[in-house]
Amino acid sequence: MSDDEEVLTQSEPFSVSQSEEESSGSSREREETIRLDFSELDKKILNITSEEYEQIDEEFRDDLARLQMEIDSLAPSAATSGRADVVQRRYDENFEEYKQSKEKQRDIQKRFKAVQQKRFDTFMKAFEPISQAIDQIYKDLTRSDKFPLGGTAYLGVQDNDEPYLKGIKFNAMPPTKRYRDMDQLSGGEKTVAALALLFAIHTFRPSPFFILDEVDAALDNVNVQKIANYVLNKKDDCQFIVISLKESLFNLSDALCGVYRDHATKSSGVLTLDLTEYGSTDTAPTSVSKALATPAPDRRSHDESFEQETPAEETTGDDDGDDVMD
Repeated sequence: MSDDEEVLTQSEPFSVSQSEEESSGSSREREETIRLDFSELDKKILNITSEEYEQIDEEFRDDLARLQMEIDSLAPSAATSGRADVVQRRYDENFEEYKQSKEKQRDIQKRFKAVQQKRFDTFMKAFEPISQAIDQIYKDLTRSDKFPLGGTAYLGVQDNDEPYLKGIKFNAMPPTKRYRDMDQLSGGEKTVAALALLFAIHTFRPSPFFILDEVDAALDNVNVQKIANYVLNKKDDCQFIVISLKESLFNLSDALCGVYRDHATKSSGVLTLDLTEYGSTDTAPTSVSKALATPAPDRRSHDESFEQETPAEETTGDDDGDDVMD
């Protein structure tokens, strides 16, 4: 063995004992430097007996056991974790269906709004011109020398957002009359108001002809003449077929159609009389009387038996038939 090896073997046990002594010395030094301060504790706790200490220790142990049980109960188990996965998948599926339903709802609502707007535009396209025309037409039907301004009529909607659902309010005020509901107007005033509405609708969408069935039944002669004058002014725009029993109306027509009862054949017959051959109906109010006094060629060529039995009955519009103004 060399001198260096001898020195190494002799120094090894010395170094181990030296390190142990140093570590134990450092531990003692740390213990000496650590000092617990019990000054802030209650004196009762500092002066407890061994029995009281054991009781406190037991209480602490019970609390620790209880808290540990609570922690264990909160920890998820395998079954709970599986149920959570099922619930999560179901939630994802339902949420996806919810998003699809919301998209469908928005699409349906968008289409509904488009249809609603189209209905509104279509309704107002007809309502506005009619409501603007009805007042002037009503004034024309109710104007007279005594009341040159005539009456007043107007239309109003009951729902501004969806006027096609709630209905239309129609009011008419005859000359010298105050505002009142339509139910409180007389039969003749209601007839004139209804004709004004009918003619106003015609201004928006004209028709080739009118058929007026005894609209003058509730009117006096003055209002019948007003209706006749309005019809004469508008006859160039469309054709009027008027069923009437009043001579003051049908004597201004261009032609008469009379319906009579044929006793020989036990059936009804129709006669047509062209009044334009007897002068202008605008300036000759007695054209019907002329026609009856001077038979036209068509009338003379008709069945002679009918002329001998009831020549005036069929042209004046008595109980056996109605006369029509064209």
